[in-house]
Amino acid sequence: MSVNGVSSNTFGSYAKRIGRIYLHTTFGTGADEFWESMNNSIFDKKAPWYAPYRNANFKNFGDKFKKAYQSVEAHEAAIRKANGNSYLKAFWHQFSTIPKVFKDEWRLGGEAAKRAGKSVAAGKARGAFKALMKRFPMIGGLLAVGFELPNIFSAFTSKDGGVATGLLETGKAAAKIGIDTAGFMIGQALIPIPLVGGLIGSMVAGALGQAVLGKGFSEKQAEKNGESHLPGWLPYIAQNGENGQQIPMQGSGWVPPQATMTDEQILQMAQYMNSGGGLNYLYG
Repeated sequence: MSVNGVSSNTFGSYAKRIGRIYLHTTFGTGADEFWESMNNSIFDKKAPWYAPYRNANFKNFGDKFKKAYQSVEAHEAAIRKANGNSYLKAFWHQFSTIPKVFKDEWRLGGEAAKRAGKSVAAGKARGAFKALMKRFPMIGGLLAVGFELPNIFSAFTSKDGGVATGLLETGKAAAKIGIDTAGFMIGQALIPIPLVGGLIGSMVAGALGQAVLGKGFSEKQAEKNGESHLPGWLPYIAQNGENGQQIPMQGSGWVPPQATMTDEQILQMAQYMNSGGGLNYLYG
C-alpha cells in the first residue's frame, strides 16, 4: 500500500472517530461520560460543593483527559452496538428514553433519601436534576439546531444566498454547536458544580466560536438592510425623526401607545408641579 493510501486511510479513520464523538456528545449522552470520568479522576467526592477544589489532583491531566475521551468512545460504541450498529437508532434510543431516565432517577433519588432518613421529596428532586444533567447536552444540542435552521434556510433561499452559501452556513452552524458542546463538557469537567460549570464553559466557548466563525447569514443581511437582528415576534420600536414619535419597526405587528400631550404641555405641567401647584391641588 502506498504512503498516500495509508495517510488517506488514517485521516479517514480519525475523521470517522471524531464525527462519531461529535454526534455522541452533542446529540447523545457522551458528554456525561466525559465529565464524570474527569470529575472522578480529579476531585474528591467528600469535598463540599462550595469548596470543590479541596484535595483536587490535577497531576497527569493529559492522561486523565485521554482516558475520559476513550471512555466516551467506548460508551458510543456500546450504545451503537446495542442498537444494530446504527447511529440513527442509537440516537433515537437515547432521545426516546428521556422520560424513562427522569422517571427512574426520580424514583431512585426518593428511595436513596428514604434509606438515609432524609427528605424523600428533596431526594426525588435531586434525582430529577441528575437526569437533567445526563440529557442536558442532548436537549441543548437539539434546541441549538432549531435556532440555526431559520438562518440556514434563509442562506439557501435568499437571493443573496444560494447552495454554496447555505452549505457554508450549515458547516458554521455545526461547528458552532460543537464548540458550545465542547465548552459545556470541559467547563463541567473543570468546575464540578452541577450545571454551573457547564454553562460557564459554554458561554466562554460560544464567545470564542462567535469570534472565529463570525456572524451568521441572517444577521449580516439584517445589518445590510439596516434592520435590527431581533426575533420577529419581539416588539421593538424606534424614534421617528425630531418629533420623537414612536413607530413599530419591521418584523413587529405591535403598535406602541402614543402620547396624548405635546412636549410643551408636559413641560408646563412639570413647572406647575414644581412650583407647588401640584401639592395645593392634591392636599389643598
